[in-house]
Amino acid sequence: MKAGLGFTLAADGLAVVLRADEIRMETLKGLVREWPDAQNDVLDALDALAEVADPDADVHQAEVDARLEGVEAASCMDYRAQMELSFRDAIRLRDQLSRIITAHRLTFGRLADIVPSQHVDGAA
Repeated sequence: MKAGLGFTLAADGLAVVLRADEIRMETLKGLVREWPDAQNDVLDALDALAEVADPDADVHQAEVDARLEGVEAASCMDYRAQMELSFRDAIRLRDQLSRIITAHRLTFGRLADIVPSQHVDGAA
């Protein structure tokens, strides 16, 4: 069973929080692995990101995303943040999420009231 992996209900009860420590750990290990060869490039990319990451900065999200991608590229971490789950962990996560959804329904009402309906083109 993977430690640091699970769902919880946000403090305000309006969202579900996914904790996936393994993704963070793999990201940091990847950065450390590339650091000796990419230190200057990573620092430059982080400085560029800092210029637009200020909440008071007048920038578009596309610019922030581009700078984030620059950090990922400089640190050779331009891959998907994904992880494999055992079926045991997948079932545990499903059960956690089901309990949270059930508790939310009991507290706030029907899930249909907060989740927009999804229509498929051509469906009635």
